[in-house]
Amino acid sequence: MGEGTRKGIGKLKIGLVICIVVIVILAGLSIWFYMNKTSLESQLKERWDMWGSELYWHDYYQDAYNALKHAVTYNQVQVSGAVSETQTGTIKFDNKEERAYNKSIPLIESSVPIVNGQYSILLLGGHSYSVYIYLAGDAYYSYWGALYVPLGVTTFIANW
Repeated sequence: MGEGTRKGIGKLKIGLVICIVVIVILAGLSIWFYMNKTSLESQLKERWDMWGSELYWHDYYQDAYNALKHAVTYNQVQVSGAVSETQTGTIKFDNKEERAYNKSIPLIESSVPIVNGQYSILLLGGHSYSVYIYLAGDAYYSYWGALYVPLGVTTFIANW
C-alpha cells in the first residue's frame, strides 16, 4: 500500500468517527427534546387544568355575588292564593326563563304543597316566574302559568 492510500484510509477513519459522534449527538438531542416536549406538555396540561379551575371558581363567585346583590335589591314577598284545579298537590315556581335572558339574576326554584286548595310561599319581588301545578301523586305538571311578583309589596295574592 502506498503512502497516499494510507492517508486516504486515515482520513476515512477520521470522517467515520466524526459521523458517529454527530449521530450520537443528534440521537442524544432528539431524546432530550422528546423528554423536554413531554415535560412541557405535562406542564401545559397542568396549567390548562388550573386555568379551567380558576375560571370555574371565578364564575361561581361572580354568580354568588350577583345573587347576593339581587337578593338585597329585591324584597321578599309572601305569595299566597287558591288553586281551583285541586285540593292537594304541589305548586312550583321558577324563574328559569327570566334568567335565560339575564344570567346576573339569581336562579329561584321553590315549591310548596297545596293544602285544602290553598298555598303560601315566600318569593322575591320584581321577578317573573313560571308556575307549575302538580296534582297529588303526579310526576308531571298538569297546569302551567306565568306570574310576575311586583317589587315593593310584602304580600301578593295569585289564584290559579
